[in-house]
This record gives sequence, structure tokens and C-alpha cells, in this order.
Amino acid sequence: GRVQELEFAGSRLVITLVDERGKVAINAIEAPVIERMLKEAGLEGAPMSIARDSLLDWQDDDDEALSDGAEAPFYASLGSTPRNGRLQSIDELGAIRGFTPQVVARLRRFVTVEQNAVTFSPRYAGTQALAAIGDSRGAVAGIEREREAAGQRTAIGFNELTTLTGRPITISVEATTPDRARHHIDVIVEVTGKPAHPYIIRRTN
Repeated sequence: GRVQELEFAGSRLVITLVDERGKVAINAIEAPVIERMLKEAGLEGAPMSIARDSLLDWQDDDDEALSDGAEAPFYASLGSTPRNGRLQSIDELGAIRGFTPQVVARLRRFVTVEQNAVTFSPRYAGTQALAAIGDSRGAVAGIEREREAAGQRTAIGFNELTTLTGRPITISVEATTPDRARHHIDVIVEVTGKPAHPYIIRRTN
């Protein structure tokens, strides 16, 4: 998670790597976790209930809306239909009732749609993901990891031997060109450990 900066072809690049297993798998959680997740994104009260029920309605395979949710009749006026299945991207949240661009931007930092990230690992999670999952045991470690990512020295050792093989990793790159234009891309890759094909690109956002 520590930010790396470098110059390439006259452009300034800001690069971060984040393990998707430290994020909340939004396609594999139930209402209590959704509520904590939305609270971490700044929603409470009625707006949180609307977003929670609408997300559950978007993912379930029936046409009956929950008390604060939304199904096909609501989306018909918007020219869209609920997926009735797994979300395919974080951006898709923006099509769901109750999810503003600001909420989606906050969730993007600690939520994933990657199937291979379903097994949540507190070891790679930040404080928001830990709060959403309800893992108080990992909270201190999460705070220390965020301090380490910010370049601060911590009491926790980070020199343990780990393997990247089989882990979904998000590589985020923000480029600022000489004319001050900005470009951003997120690529989720999985390291295979095979010399002939060392990685697989899972998703590009």
C-alpha cells in the first residue's frame, strides 16, 4: 500500500499496490456487514437503509423489493434493470439506488468484486475494511499498516517472507503529464509463479 513515485517519459507516476484479499468482498457479505461497510462510507439512518436494501435487491434473483430497497419498477424510469446477480465492477454500484458518486469513491478504497478475494485476510486489510468485517482483533495491525504505507516507522515487522503467487493485487497508477493532464488506471493482476506466464490480468478499470 505504500505510495511509490517515479518519472517516466516526462510524466510523473504515482503507483500503489493493494492486496484484494484485504478488501471486503461485496458479493459475499450479508446485511450486518453491508451496514458497517456503508457506515464506513459515510451513510447512516435512512440513506444507509436505502443503500443496504437496494444493494441486496440488486444482487438477489427475485423481483420483490425489500422495505427500503428497489427492484425493476424503480429502475424502469431510469432506463436500466437490476442485475439480479453478482456485481461485475465497483463502478456498477453507481447504478444502484442510494449509491452516490461520493459513496462509490469511498467504497472503492476497501471493497472488491474479485471472486479470488472472497477469503478475507486481516493481515492485508486497512482500518475501514476491518471495521466493516467486524474484526476488532486486526484493528491495531490495520492502523500500523496504514502508518507504514504512509512512510512512518512502526513497531510491527514487515520483513516476513510472503508469496505473491495466487494473490489478486491491484496496481493503481496515476500519471501527470508535462501539460498537467491527469490519467488514472487500476489493473487487478494475479501472479501465477510460472515463468512462461508470470501474471494474469483479471480486470482493468
